Amino acid sequence: MVAMQPFAWAGLVMSVPDAFRPIRIRGDAARGSIDLGDDRRPRLEIHWGKVTKTKFDAVSFAKRQLARAAEVRRSERRSLAFDVIEHDTLATLLVHHDDGKELDRFVGFDAVSRRVIELAYHRANEREDHAVRDETIARLTVTPPDRPQLWAFFDVRFTSPAHFKYRGATLNLGDMTVDLNWADKGWWRPMMSVRHIYPATLALSRQPIDQWMRTTITGRQLPYRAAQRFTRSRKPAPFEQIDTPYGPALVVDTRLRLSYRVFQWRLPGVQRTCIVHDEEHDRLVVIQIADRRDRLESRCAFVLKHTPQRNIQ
Repeated sequence: MVAMQPFAWAGLVMSVPDAFRPIRIRGDAARGSIDLGDDRRPRLEIHWGKVTKTKFDAVSFAKRQLARAAEVRRSERRSLAFDVIEHDTLATLLVHHDDGKELDRFVGFDAVSRRVIELAYHRANEREDHAVRDETIARLTVTPPDRPQLWAFFDVRFTSPAHFKYRGATLNLGDMTVDLNWADKGWWRPMMSVRHIYPATLALSRQPIDQWMRTTITGRQLPYRAAQRFTRSRKPAPFEQIDTPYGPALVVDTRLRLSYRVFQWRLPGVQRTCIVHDEEHDRLVVIQIADRRDRLESRCAFVLKHTPQRNIQ
């Protein structure tokens, strides 16, 4: 039996073999992709794109995409062999088995989020091939942006609040950040980022947690600026502390710089940064939220409350 692990990204939730890890990411919530690989080569390529047309023939689109991917001429497309798969989430799901390349290509359409999802699986062995087919593909689910979305990759697990969509990510060894934008229409543009730094023991040996906070909120290129507060000794005033499910956390609010208020007036005027040391899992969790002031506390509390343990299933 193949050991599986949860993988969730940009609203796509599935289980993948334990050996699979993200090796390349591109795009955003509207159009993007992420490749998963093992120690030797890419194994599962995942692509998605938002459908904006009112009328959309998902079956015809899937057939065209499979033919293009298989590099089949137009005159030969009708002879392309594909199977239609019954799926609990995807309204349409077609697959083409390319035995010559030992590759299975899937194209599906989720009617709720109106996203086309394409997957290319590079085969390995019979046990793993069955696991990908029966677990990864068959149980794939799609969460629209108007609902809370689970994120699970490497050892990182968290849930983003409803109405936030994927904007981008930076995945470095021991330091991983996911950036999110407001998904709904309107002039208001809330933003959020969730960062996991681990192992925390190593990070804190380099600098204490309050210095991690100062490093996070200071910089000329950042749109938000921290107020300069000093004690009588001319040292920066200590940050506010709050209680969280993982222990005490440092919190500070920063204000939008004047230049951004003039040219990017849709950005919220205040951003809250929260850093907590999750001692049980040896990591620093950094949450930054730019929103209306009355929503900052609830947004931050939601992410902390819905950050599951590493061994989520």
